[in-house]
Amino acid sequence: MRKWTWLAGLVACAACAPPSGEGSSLPPAPGGVAVAARHADYGTASLVAGGPEIVLTTRERAFDLTVAHVQAHRHLWGIRDARAELTLARSRTDELGMHHVRMRQTVRGVPVWLGEMLAHYDATGRLVEISAVWAPGVHDVDTTPALSLEEAVARAAAAMRGDRPELEGDELAVERPELVVFAPAGRAPALAWHVALRALGDHTALVRALVDAKTGDVLDRFDDIQTIAATATGATGKSRTIEVSQSGATYQMIDAGRKVTTYTLTNQQITGNGTLVTSNTLTSWDQAATLGKGAAVDAHYHAEQIFDFYKKTFNRNAIDGKGAAIVSRVHYGQGVDNAFWDGTRMSYGDGSTRLKNLAAALDVAAHEFTHGVTTNESGLVYQNESGALNESISDVMGAVIEHGLLPNDTNNMVLGEGSAVGQPYLRSMVNPTSGSPPQPAHMTKLVKTTQDNGGVHINSGIPNNAFALMTIGGTNSVSKISMPKGIGWDASAKVWYRMNTDLLTTGSNFAAAAAASSRAAKDLGLTQTEQDIVECAWIAVGVVPGTCKASATTAPASTPPPASSSSSGGSSGAASGGGGEASPTEPGGNPDQGVAPPAQTSDGGGCSSSPRAPLDLAPLALVGLGALVARRRRR
Repeated sequence: MRKWTWLAGLVACAACAPPSGEGSSLPPAPGGVAVAARHADYGTASLVAGGPEIVLTTRERAFDLTVAHVQAHRHLWGIRDARAELTLARSRTDELGMHHVRMRQTVRGVPVWLGEMLAHYDATGRLVEISAVWAPGVHDVDTTPALSLEEAVARAAAAMRGDRPELEGDELAVERPELVVFAPAGRAPALAWHVALRALGDHTALVRALVDAKTGDVLDRFDDIQTIAATATGATGKSRTIEVSQSGATYQMIDAGRKVTTYTLTNQQITGNGTLVTSNTLTSWDQAATLGKGAAVDAHYHAEQIFDFYKKTFNRNAIDGKGAAIVSRVHYGQGVDNAFWDGTRMSYGDGSTRLKNLAAALDVAAHEFTHGVTTNESGLVYQNESGALNESISDVMGAVIEHGLLPNDTNNMVLGEGSAVGQPYLRSMVNPTSGSPPQPAHMTKLVKTTQDNGGVHINSGIPNNAFALMTIGGTNSVSKISMPKGIGWDASAKVWYRMNTDLLTTGSNFAAAAAASSRAAKDLGLTQTEQDIVECAWIAVGVVPGTCKASATTAPASTPPPASSSSSGGSSGAASGGGGEASPTEPGGNPDQGVAPPAQTSDGGGCSSSPRAPLDLAPLALVGLGALVARRRRR
């Protein structure tokens, strides 16, 4: 028989009432607005310029002022009552003195999946911009569920085990369930249970599912274990200096100052942290492993270096910005060609014959670390364009951090150089099509697929190339737009970090990223020429229409090989040819398993992250049922 064990409390949107400190009365909202962009699928305003007469005089009243302004222009989003439909998720002032108000879209207290709005005030208090992903036509959704949470969990678990037969019999933990309004474009909105199911047995799996709260149909599901392809056949032999702790006569791989801790799983696939790496000498660590000797040293060292870079460059204290512990696990499983971020920590397999030790690659470790930053900031959902943007931000920050510590324009613009057997790198930002499978470099080559959560590891090549163009210049292989120079590594790093921490929402797509990068460039005080370069990069990759204002040329376009797309299986990676720029001297290669056959995708595959679910965006109350552990026993 099936047995479900209920442990803690179900989170509900009790926070939909006005938050503490925010009054119920609304100040007047004069002034006009200019719609800069509309959402490609919803048609609602996605980017709205503020008016000079909208001025924030008291930071504590930011939510009230924003709600009043939105109410005055509610027709732009199809809003009826802004006070009822907006819930404060976060209100904070950044290091530039700008204030950001992040809000969730709700229907009678129930949050809309991916529905969010961000208002930005400059240092003088003037409203400069509102960005949003706003689903229209949801007002009449019945928000009373007919299906219990327990029934929804059972439906989601059945679907998960149907996709992953090896999970049959494994215990599943149900994390932070929430009732939401699911309103994707092109289909009727529906009340749904959003649940995240984490496998607690021998297999790594974290699946998010949306189950119709009326019918029990599984409306959508996707794998939220977000990984980078990894192998480690042994440490590279480089000498590292690391911080450790002493306990009696034993040394432990604990950096107490940075809160960096490294564990070994001794070739097991388990859900816990494993065994703390220890040694009885300061000069020899992690030498008992059959494969990947010294991988713990690499993982620990890189976590420390990345922590220091984020602290020095962005004044960020650890992954969550609040000094949380940073955990790495090495020797994950036997012959596992992967490294991944699972929502709480970084893990590295020892690989087999395809790749080398990815724990030894600084940019790979920085990629995984950055997924944790994204989890705690924009929360980009790991699906379709937002998921590809999530992947791209990790690639970008991997490149930025490597450049900051080991500057080399050529090496820094590729991911995991020297990590693949027989190939020089894993991915290229300058030439995305040189990967294996190749990545698209332009929106006309966007891969439409149901695999890989909608192509998150393939389509990330488009924003990756935009980053390369805006940073060091170059030529896009499809549009043939050539940019003689970029804005440089430091400025580009600040633009992308600001995008991720203050300007993107969970459902942001490539167009939203382009708008956010322009806003970030302006906020950061970049010159007009530099702002034009940022915009031109997105024009070059086909995300933004128009002509470059920056100095750029367009070469005569050659006829590229036809691009295909996959919507129902097959190797979608091959569909992203993007002009056939592959070169024998740059064979590249992306060993991400998200687009490999099902047997190879069982652990989520590829470079990825575990983005924070939208339910973490608002203060949520515990009411009785919530975080549950579902236990299923075989008959």
